[in-house]
Formats: sequence, C-alpha cells, structure tokens
Amino acid sequence: GLVYRHNYNPRFSLRMNGMFGMIQGDDSRSGVAWQKRRNLSFKSNVVEASAQFEFNYVEYKMGSDKFPASSYLFLGLGGFWFNPKADLNGSWVRLAPLRTEGKKYRLIQMSIPFGMGAKFNLGAKAGLAFEWSIRKTFTDYLDDVSTVYAATSDLNSAAAIALADRSIDLDTSKSNTDWQRGNSKNKDWYSFVGFAITFKLKEQEPPCWLVQ
Repeated sequence: GLVYRHNYNPRFSLRMNGMFGMIQGDDSRSGVAWQKRRNLSFKSNVVEASAQFEFNYVEYKMGSDKFPASSYLFLGLGGFWFNPKADLNGSWVRLAPLRTEGKKYRLIQMSIPFGMGAKFNLGAKAGLAFEWSIRKTFTDYLDDVSTVYAATSDLNSAAAIALADRSIDLDTSKSNTDWQRGNSKNKDWYSFVGFAITFKLKEQEPPCWLVQ
C-alpha cells in the first residue's frame, strides 16, 4: 500500500491510505463438521482507499532525538472494491453476477478502518511503523455467503447452480432450499497487519516571531 501523512503537531496527524490485498477462505480447512459438509470456498482481491486521523500517545517527530518513538491509535472512513471468485472445473469464476443466493449485491462498499501501531525514527528523514488495522464493513458478501440456499429456479445459469450448493454427501432426493448457508446477522470484517517505511517530504518551517 501507500500512505501520505500530514502532521498537524507531534500528537495529531491526518493520513490518506491506498491499500491492496487478498482475502480467501475454504470450508475444507475448517475444524467444524457442518462447514466441511457445506464445502464452500472463495478468494477475492480487495482495493481500498481511506482517510484516517492518527493520535500519538506521546509526542513524536520524525528525525527528532527528543521525540523518537510513539505508539498510536487511528480511526477513519474508507471505501473498497472486492470481487469474490470460486473455482469451477479449474477456472476462477466471478460469483457476484451468478447471484448464488438469488440476491444482487454491490462490489463497492464503505468501511470504517481503525487500529493501533508503533513507530520509530530511522534517521533524520525516515521512520518505521508496525501496525494492525481492522476494517468494519457494511456488507456480508465479501465471501459471497450470507443468508440461505436459493431455489434452483431462482438461479440464472448452470454455473450458479453448481456453485450455489457444493455440499458434500448431498442427498439429491432432497433440497437445501431455505436452509442456512451463512449468517446474515454478522457483517464481514477484514484486517491488515504489517509495517510501513515513511519518508519526510518537506521540512516544517519554524515559526517566524515578529518583535516590535
């Protein structure tokens, strides 16, 4: 990712973030029996942009021997794009157009990023930060799973039928229609863990005191 930070003072900053990552999940790796039987899997790229306010626990200034390090908290508002896919006969197929639960959802969503970190000077014009950042979202379809199994008549293609219900040991004489597929009461979350190296682009000019 990329970050641009404007420091208002040694305690408060505003930063702009651009992030790229991937999320994925696979029921076959679960330790829960019913999830193994459900047998769903997906992967999705996530592209995000956000603005965040940052608060340092102690005064921090890049290049300063007096204020060389601080832990910090941050909170902001962001937007992200995602695009869940699943493997169908060796090809990765986009799931949103298939409406595997008979519903349409938007691939651009809002998020609330927040988290904590610690940063340290690496010299006069560089710093190192370690950070854990969490994203609260307002969608339950990052993994294309939220509500119940749709009726076959509500699905729009053979690919949708194949990917909507991938249950193991499926009894073809019965239907899973309207049985639980996901949990719509809990929205999806994702997070980033990592480090950042930042560089000072402009030296803050000292105040000019006018004495009369």
